[in-house]
Amino acid sequence: MSIRIAITEKNWDTLEQTVKSALSIYNQALPAEPKVETVHGPCSISLLLDDADKWQFVTMAYMDISEAVAKIPESLDTRVETAKLIGANGILRHLTLQSKSADNSLL
Repeated sequence: MSIRIAITEKNWDTLEQTVKSALSIYNQALPAEPKVETVHGPCSISLLLDDADKWQFVTMAYMDISEAVAKIPESLDTRVETAKLIGANGILRHLTLQSKSADNSLL
């Protein structure tokens, strides 16, 4: 289970499980969902992406996290610090959330 494997296999379940696993190691508050400016005003990124776009954003998030992991000092627990980075990533967290609509909601 890893983000790299999820991207390589285009396996959304693996991505969700990896984020869930990271949160079990270091759970933190859900970051704000990134917004994209549209002709209708700002819109949540998860509403605008098709499957191909989602994987591109996941890949960019993976690259950002990989660069940050490479800079983790040896004195720190790399597994915990990596979990922090995954948990703090708004793209990964919001794209892997289950539906946020309320019960009986038409939206």
